[in-house]
Amino acid sequence: TDRRNGGVWKTVDPFRMSYGNYYAYNLLERCRVSIESTDNKLSICLDNMKFYGRFPANPYNKPEPAPDLTYRFEFRFQDDEVVFTMLPIDGLDEEEQRVTVLPDLMAMDSSEKGTALLPCGYGSLYRFPRTDSFSVQYGYGRGYYTTMVVGGLFRENGAGIAFYSDYPWDVFPVFTVNQRKNRAGFDFVFDYEKDIGNETHDLHFKSFKASENYNEMAKWYRGVMKRRGKFKTYKQKMAESP
Repeated sequence: TDRRNGGVWKTVDPFRMSYGNYYAYNLLERCRVSIESTDNKLSICLDNMKFYGRFPANPYNKPEPAPDLTYRFEFRFQDDEVVFTMLPIDGLDEEEQRVTVLPDLMAMDSSEKGTALLPCGYGSLYRFPRTDSFSVQYGYGRGYYTTMVVGGLFRENGAGIAFYSDYPWDVFPVFTVNQRKNRAGFDFVFDYEKDIGNETHDLHFKSFKASENYNEMAKWYRGVMKRRGKFKTYKQKMAESP
């Protein structure tokens, strides 16, 4: 709940994992859960995972040697942002893992008035309500080369929310519209691989007032890039590459 801007953003089953691009697991259901909190940070550790055999309802659990996996997640406040971090996975074996985090946190009813902003192409602005159905995945890796991992969702009669990632590699936002009835929003997929892709991934979230829209989001993100020395004007680019 965002007490400043009035938004309510929630996620159910926040951590899901695809093992070897085949088996799907709800990590909160299959792992031991440990939680620690301080004034500024919430830490979640998932370990002692139970692997099922063939399908979830099968009472048979995959025997050893199954990998001894440990997942660590953190939420913390940083200025006017909430920062979510997933640390490298301990105990990875040779199988690739795709971890979906915080599904439905950034979602709205597609019949509401609102907008969604994506960086694809020269920038994509989707207006709502709408009844068509589609999915857009972007990021850097797997044949996708949008290095700006950023996006926003703005409801006309409610607060808005936007995100960006400091580390764009192997972070894939997935924006869907009406893939489920009357649902539009973002999910987030992190790719992990033992030898070349076991990195820390992050998402920075910022809320906006109901009176604000994608223009305020663009100004905010430009300010973030300026503070980090990553923003260049067209004039600067032309001077560097005449």
